[in-house]
Amino acid sequence: MVVVPCKAQSVYAPLDPDYYYGLQRLEIQQGYFSSFLHSHALPWERKKIVSFLESLPPTHDSIEAFTRKMYLLDNREWLSKPLSPSLKPWKKQFYLYPNDAYAVQNEAVDLHINPVINWQIGSITGGAQRYVSLNGRGIEIRGTLYPSIGFYSYMTENIARIPDYVKDYADAFNRNALRKQAMPGMPSEGHTKWFKKDPLSLDFFSARGYLTFKASKYVSVQFGHDKNIIGQGFRSMILSDNAAPYLFLKINTHINRVQYQQILAQLVNPDTLAIDQVFPKKYLALHHLSLHLTPRWQLGFTESIVFKRDSLEKGFDLNYLNPVILYRFVESFQGSGDNALLALDFSHLINKRAMLYGQLILDEFIIKELLSNSTFWANKYGLQLGFKYLNLANVAHLDWQTEGNLARPYLYSHQASGQHYSHYNQALAHPLGANFVEWVHILRYQPSPRLQLATHYITALYGADKQLS
Repeated sequence: MVVVPCKAQSVYAPLDPDYYYGLQRLEIQQGYFSSFLHSHALPWERKKIVSFLESLPPTHDSIEAFTRKMYLLDNREWLSKPLSPSLKPWKKQFYLYPNDAYAVQNEAVDLHINPVINWQIGSITGGAQRYVSLNGRGIEIRGTLYPSIGFYSYMTENIARIPDYVKDYADAFNRNALRKQAMPGMPSEGHTKWFKKDPLSLDFFSARGYLTFKASKYVSVQFGHDKNIIGQGFRSMILSDNAAPYLFLKINTHINRVQYQQILAQLVNPDTLAIDQVFPKKYLALHHLSLHLTPRWQLGFTESIVFKRDSLEKGFDLNYLNPVILYRFVESFQGSGDNALLALDFSHLINKRAMLYGQLILDEFIIKELLSNSTFWANKYGLQLGFKYLNLANVAHLDWQTEGNLARPYLYSHQASGQHYSHYNQALAHPLGANFVEWVHILRYQPSPRLQLATHYITALYGADKQLS
């Protein structure tokens, strides 16, 4: 087999929180933000992940060395020095490399195929059942076509046993008894059905897929169904992976210390339509500008619009295709009928062991009422402040993360029905929606190269409004 370094357009590493935490940890240890990455805009291109890893100095930490090797193997098509195939492949065709069940690399194509097996089991206290589980089986395919096309596909068939409180939450937003509701959780899905007529067991198909191509040296384009995240935290108050996958077009411009993303997405707005009719659509337009102000300070600005058109003018509003205009101007110019949000995010590397990060999101607010500590309904804003600390108490690979999140009542909502900041009745940002205060603590420990332990303690105070709009 001839191994040829692939120089085509890179696809993205899937949005796995543990995967990206390991990379962010390496960046914190570096002590400055990498020019290859803008770490509060996820996912990352596999090519840039390799460029970042190859820029790191050698390490004498055996656990860190193993972690780096795993990342490099997972993205080996972009290594500056190609790896040699395994000396003991299975049947001379499979697992030529540890991270690929089947792979082909030549001058025309780079192809990686892997089975997907996801088995989870847990227990809960109270409720109608004691055990919860998830059983997923499927396939993942990714690759590139010379010279500039990348592709990714992920498909699984899943059976889940869910807590009754998750079903109650989904039922509260299900307006049509003839159609099965979207299901929140990890993973969030847009459509499910009962498994063996058990209302607490679900059968659902999960799929994600997209194409990427290089428009120029600095501009890349992604189109398909997947998710995006803005932020360094466990949660995001701006855009998270909480909702089901959605159709989007993303244009990413990256020039060293500056990255500018435009995301144009089609969202689903479930309604009371009959079972043979298509759900109505709404749309998201989002700009995110990321700046490396200094080697240790990273700043981001976001503006977004959620809109739909109920008149004779249907579909995506072409005014929001403009990538360099302020959306707030377009929204007000057309009559101020859409849901506009502005946001700021930052991260600061204090030293090689600690990072401070946060977010501020503004929906509507009146300065006079805000400064007077008023409970005025239109003071709609959200806040996040978080802290990551590595090697807690000088214990190697024992990390602590703490994070506070706050959202005022009615944040993300809109007076026009269907223009809320949501997709398939699932929040596009924080899973609690609005009107809450949350505190998160996470401890992670990696005692050996192949073992990672993590515990989460989350407490929240939130207001529940039973009147759904």
